[in-house]
Amino acid sequence: MLLIASRDDTTVIPGNTRRLAARIRERGGVVEERYHDRLGLVGLLAALASPLLPLRSVLDEIDTFLRRQAAGGAP
Repeated sequence: MLLIASRDDTTVIPGNTRRLAARIRERGGVVEERYHDRLGLVGLLAALASPLLPLRSVLDEIDTFLRRQAAGGAP
């Protein structure tokens, strides 16, 4: 599972993401965490929209993760 969060987010605080990742790992799951400094929740979601090329790094992270999973790789 890929969890992407903002260090500055007040909607979904980074601690929630860290705790979710820890629980997934405790139950034997595989999780990769990515944190961004300048994007909040809306910015992270907006990064998935093709017109917002300056935010492309988020989309690239998702693409890299999915390609690695499809190839059978671990995080």
